Amino acid sequence: MSKDSRKFYGAVAGAIISKEVREFALKTGFYVIAQSGDTMTIDVPEGFKPKAC
Repeated sequence: MSKDSRKFYGAVAGAIISKEVREFALKTGFYVIAQSGDTMTIDVPEGFKPKAC
């Protein structure tokens, strides 16, 4: 039996992310990292619950 209790979270990242991909990623529990000008933003809408594995 493993004593490793770490949890892992995932993200989808891209320069251009379609609405469908964004919605699917969030519904599946992934964070969405998107380009915003010269920086990147992490999309965390209200009520978002990331899924750990």
